[in-house]
Amino acid sequence: MLRFLTFFALALTVLACQPKAKPAEDETSEETETTIADGTTCYLYSEGPDSTFLTLTIDGTDVTGFMAWQPWEKDGARGELVGTLDGNTITADWNYIIEGSEQSEEKVFVLEEDMVGEMTGELTEAEGGKLVLKDPEHAKIGTYLKKAACRADSEE
Repeated sequence: MLRFLTFFALALTVLACQPKAKPAEDETSEETETTIADGTTCYLYSEGPDSTFLTLTIDGTDVTGFMAWQPWEKDGARGELVGTLDGNTITADWNYIIEGSEQSEEKVFVLEEDMVGEMTGELTEAEGGKLVLKDPEHAKIGTYLKKAACRADSEE
């Protein structure tokens, strides 16, 4: 319970800093490529009392991490991420616990300068029970998580 309250307090603290959608880009600016550096970066999205916390550790093309999705007054999901980086796109398996059950879901993230976009779309069950995007070609970024301070307890 203390960890939940700590997480909730952190989410409320950075709530004012969170974008609801991707900021508009200047149409006259030239396209720039985001440089992906090795290391650990944390991200947070919050809307009202709902929040998602993400930690990504990049080592070359290997990516590991942790993701906690916490909707207000509902069971959330927490678990490990393991995947690969291709350009600025991460494709990872998220192995998590939700409502006391283990689940696996493929997650696709798009890295940008100071945020990460989470691809969303209709899910279908693949071989082995893993949830995957039914039509990855038509998936869209549903949520942007903004860079945030990493927490000491982010993987517990």
